[in-house]
Amino acid sequence: MTEENNQASSDDAAGKAARKKGAIKGALVGAGFALLTAAGGFATSGEVTGALKVLLSSLLVWVPICALIGWHYRMMVRLEQMRGEFKWSRTAMLGGFLGAMFFLDITAHDFSLSALSGTDWLVVLAGLVISAFMWAVIFAAIDRWLLNPPARRKKIFRFLGWSLGAVVGLYLVVLAINIPDEDLLPEAKKVLESRGFTVKEEDNAYFAIAGFNAPKGEDPHAFGRKLVAMWEAGDKKPKKERNFAEKEKALHGGEARSVKFPDDLRTYCNWAEGPCLARLAQSRDSVARFVSENPDWLERYRDLLNRPAFEEYLPVHADTPLPPYYEVSVLSRVRKSQCAVLVGDGRTGECLALLAEDVRLARRMLAGARTVFGKLSATTLLRDNYRLLGEIVAAQPEAARRQAGLIGEMLAPLTPQEKDMTAPMNAEFLYLPGILSDLRGGNFAAYAFSVYNPRFIEELVAIPLLPLLNPNASINTEYRRWVMRAEHARLPAEKFLSGQSAQEKQEAALLPAAYSPAWLYNPLGKMFIAAHLPSARDFVLRLHDLDGRQRLLRLQWKIVEQKVPADKVGDFIAAAGAEYHDPYTNKPMAWDAQKRTLTFIDRHEEWNKSGVKMGLWYVVGI
Repeated sequence: MTEENNQASSDDAAGKAARKKGAIKGALVGAGFALLTAAGGFATSGEVTGALKVLLSSLLVWVPICALIGWHYRMMVRLEQMRGEFKWSRTAMLGGFLGAMFFLDITAHDFSLSALSGTDWLVVLAGLVISAFMWAVIFAAIDRWLLNPPARRKKIFRFLGWSLGAVVGLYLVVLAINIPDEDLLPEAKKVLESRGFTVKEEDNAYFAIAGFNAPKGEDPHAFGRKLVAMWEAGDKKPKKERNFAEKEKALHGGEARSVKFPDDLRTYCNWAEGPCLARLAQSRDSVARFVSENPDWLERYRDLLNRPAFEEYLPVHADTPLPPYYEVSVLSRVRKSQCAVLVGDGRTGECLALLAEDVRLARRMLAGARTVFGKLSATTLLRDNYRLLGEIVAAQPEAARRQAGLIGEMLAPLTPQEKDMTAPMNAEFLYLPGILSDLRGGNFAAYAFSVYNPRFIEELVAIPLLPLLNPNASINTEYRRWVMRAEHARLPAEKFLSGQSAQEKQEAALLPAAYSPAWLYNPLGKMFIAAHLPSARDFVLRLHDLDGRQRLLRLQWKIVEQKVPADKVGDFIAAAGAEYHDPYTNKPMAWDAQKRTLTFIDRHEEWNKSGVKMGLWYVVGI
């Protein structure tokens, strides 16, 4: 009996030593994993403070987890030696614990836990339970049926070894296939080199917009040239060295100042609330206060109006800053409020003169925009100007007729250059080489491999994929796609909508079918192109909607200018030329004789998402 007790004590002592040793080894592995995670975060962001925070959080998570794993499996080995069997239920508990910890770690990376609502916490709790259960089942199955008995373990490890060898062999074959890159298409190369300005620097309002938020007392146009020079220099550097935000902050001498928009004008011309002319006319005090308190902002806006040309800078990288178009829209809103006040004072001619200046600027921007953001900003400015003009014509027909020359100028049909989306779409294509350069430089987490924060595991998995990225082949494929899109975007509105499905099928045919052997060449580039290219449909529809609104407004103006009797309006619209028709249907605009309204319906979802008939103009005074 004493001998048995001594043997048991010895076994217990050996078991404790084995478990302690396993826990120490596990803790060291966890610490190593935490260091690698922090190193990956530092390599991606270059921020020491952020890397230290990642290191601390990873140590707190992975050291105890790995220590528990080491302790547990040492204990399991000891139990196997003593009884020749595993207690697989213990392994299931460990799997459940690991699943829960892994889920919490991912959740902490993706969300701010302190900002979660009560419903969000229920979702997190459900995910925690599901993750723990799944991991518990997997661990129990492995422990129960695969690793026990030991004889089967050798077969499994042999199988895993052969599988790993096959994967490595396949990778080497694919790597050999991807060694040569394609030659860059000459036409694609020509587009990539078309970034310079073609208008005189002093005439270009773009620099004045870029420097609109310049420190008080500085010339916005000169400050904008400094900013563009800084962007050009940064565009030639790797992602880690660009640091646009810090450099721009240094130029400003701190945070850039911005226009403080009057609170009671923030809902300016919300279409869901009906016509805005009367509401704007009530903002007399706010407008007067803004004008008296912000003479420098108004002077900067006047400088924009006086610049005879506009042409955007074409950035190389998607993270290159955009000019403060919002500030320009704020000043445009204030001027439209001034315009409405003038109408209320019976000074409609002065209001239309202000509005004509704004329309000229918006149309210069529309014609000279070379990015999608610039084109859409100009489209929105012009849309709002036309909307207010339509209300003024309806409310003050006699005064409007006295300014027929100004109104005719504002309503001149949109030019092909103003409606063209080729240059902005090319700009989206021009971002691709910069993105590919960043990917090749190891900054893949910022693009294709991470939705929220860069994660070390994702980056570690992506490293062997980088040699499978061929930049020229990716650019050539993307160029062919953009050529198709540009050709489709140049179609009239009716053909653009009807041909959308066929165009998308043509685009899809540029990439091989799923599981095709062709994916072995440039697989990373193909995956990136397939996943990251936005549809151009919405951009083009906004321009066609703007064209439709302007046609409607020109028709309204023609009716008012010619004093067409109300009972003859229907016949007049039916006889009007095609330039007054709905661009999507090529049919006359809708006329409601009872309500005396003309209607055009936008096709772009954002402008017509609430079911309100956008572009509704009230034709009165006839």
